Amino acid sequence: MAHHELMGGSLHVYKRENSRFWQCSTYLAGRNWRMTTKEESLAQAKDFAEDWYLGLKGKHRSGDLKTGKTYASHIKTSLDAAAINVRRSRNKKRVKEATRREHAEQ
Repeated sequence: MAHHELMGGSLHVYKRENSRFWQCSTYLAGRNWRMTTKEESLAQAKDFAEDWYLGLKGKHRSGDLKTGKTYASHIKTSLDAAAINVRRSRNKKRVKEATRREHAEQ
């Protein structure tokens, strides 16, 4: 795997096997960050990676860098749990009774 270090070793640009695009990665704010450059040219990939890295650093300094789980992921987890609970509480007998009542009301 081809690998290049930029920004004093803080930024890595590399190409994975079986990929035509260069990737970039860095460690910032206690976690690893990765991004595809969607570039086939190493020079263009380096330019993209430097812009991406500087953008992350700027967000980190201003406090706008999002770390941890997002609100959307919390909502998805909650909805998944709710759906499981609904399925668990619906046994065949209750579903059959509810269906019978719905038909009787019509």
